[in-house]
Amino acid sequence: ADGTILAGFGRWRLAVLEGRREIHCIEYPLGEDESLQFILTHHQSRSGWNDFIRIRLALALEPDFQRRAVDNMRAGGKYKGLANLPEAQHIDVRQEIAKIAGVCPRNVSNVKALLKLAHPRLIEALRDGTLRINRAIQFCKLPRAEQLEQFIRHSEERATNKVIRQSIARP
Repeated sequence: ADGTILAGFGRWRLAVLEGRREIHCIEYPLGEDESLQFILTHHQSRSGWNDFIRIRLALALEPDFQRRAVDNMRAGGKYKGLANLPEAQHIDVRQEIAKIAGVCPRNVSNVKALLKLAHPRLIEALRDGTLRINRAIQFCKLPRAEQLEQFIRHSEERATNKVIRQSIARP
């Protein structure tokens, strides 16, 4: 409603460049958190954002899920002792974040650990997709200075292996 584009920015930009006065769109009455959920769901099926980026964005919704989980626990305690207890909906915060990001719950925990423990260069490599979450977790078992050394060594080995594979593939 406020003119924020959640999907189709490229199509809108093209219309502006071509001087078109209108384009077809769907307007959704969404709040800020709902908009983030929409964007993450929309980008799950696209190759633009890797798992690390989607999880990091979804983690912004964690306080809301935690609040809902606490409210749910309070509601469950409120009806203790009644013969007919209402069906409480269990809210697993990590599972909800994983579902929105389109990843497994373990990777949500891994990303949270990486954000605390990883060397900034590893975070940068995770963002740009040159490093995977599971490999970064292995590096984080080391002190920060060694993380960077091992990452550089790993990157060099991958680059060397790629050159070797390409030279073998060419007759």
